[in-house]
Amino acid sequence: MATMMIYSKWYDPYRDRLCSLDQAIDTYEAITRSWREDHKGWHAHNIRLWKRKPFRQFFGQHARMQFTSLKTNIKKKSTCSANGLGWIY
Repeated sequence: MATMMIYSKWYDPYRDRLCSLDQAIDTYEAITRSWREDHKGWHAHNIRLWKRKPFRQFFGQHARMQFTSLKTNIKKKSTCSANGLGWIY
């Protein structure tokens, strides 16, 4: 195991350079945390049509985003385990 830490070369794809083992582990932890928080998907209400594409690109990496126009629909889906977002005008 010590050989992997000392003699291996680790690559950071986000900074496009070689890095230490600690930085590689930190990157993996960040990717894992992102998946854990987002894999259940997102429900959003009161999001205008023109804003939905950027929201999908940002929040929809691991699961699709669902949009509703009424808060009552969110209350019906509250038994769902997805995260909720709201937009206040």
